[in-house]
Amino acid sequence: MPFPRIHAPELMDEPWWPEDWRRMEADFLRTFNGLIRSWTPIAGRVTALLRETGGRRIVDLCSGGGGLVLPLRDAVATSLGEPVDLVLTDLYPNPSLLPHLRDRAGITYVSTPVDARAVPADLTGLRTLCLGLHHLRPADAAGVLADAARARQPIVVYEVTARSVPYAASMVLLPALAALLSPLSRPRSLRRMLWHTALPVVPLALGWDGFCSCLRSYEPDELRQMAQAGTAGDVDYAFEVGRERWLGVPVTWVVGRPLTAVTPHMRELHRTRG
Repeated sequence: MPFPRIHAPELMDEPWWPEDWRRMEADFLRTFNGLIRSWTPIAGRVTALLRETGGRRIVDLCSGGGGLVLPLRDAVATSLGEPVDLVLTDLYPNPSLLPHLRDRAGITYVSTPVDARAVPADLTGLRTLCLGLHHLRPADAAGVLADAARARQPIVVYEVTARSVPYAASMVLLPALAALLSPLSRPRSLRRMLWHTALPVVPLALGWDGFCSCLRSYEPDELRQMAQAGTAGDVDYAFEVGRERWLGVPVTWVVGRPLTAVTPHMRELHRTRG
């Protein structure tokens, strides 16, 4: 049974947290999710939405370093058999990423702030939010879904944490896992070895942040209530919410779609699913 949600402080979210450590935590998350391919249950849904709507552009929200959505985009492009453009956005953009992304075809990094609750009208495309919804308080998380519905843009959100005692308790293993996977994280450096092994600040921080992520996570029923509020009185937009296991990890997802972009049969089907 889930316990009440607690918006516990994650170190990665704190402005005083050193940028080196923040980047190393992000590197581990990218490495870990790459190993378990956590986007796999989501890729088919993104592919299906792009086919339904005819779009070939993903607008990623709260992108951070972009490491979570890049493999998802590549998997979707492979399934479609054609290129998919990717636009990375964040409320606090990091221009230092631009050189890293310059050689990646079809990728644009928006260097001005983008609020996921009020995405500019010119940023059209299928919106994604990868492992970021739990960072937002309920009103803000609901605002992200409502803005997609208002703009008639499809959206896919997914998380890999759950608000349960067993899963929160499992975060005690995360520091050891982070230390074990440290050699796989890129780029390799003496600083990484120092803060991962000699002085394991980053693994311990990951354990704390993983625990807080569980406390902050939203349950499917809560997400359904947010989705219903975001489409109150709207008959041309619908959300689906679900949770499934992938390699033992709970993957919770929200899919929103403009029903005017699909056939009447599909519109009725999505309404009945609620």
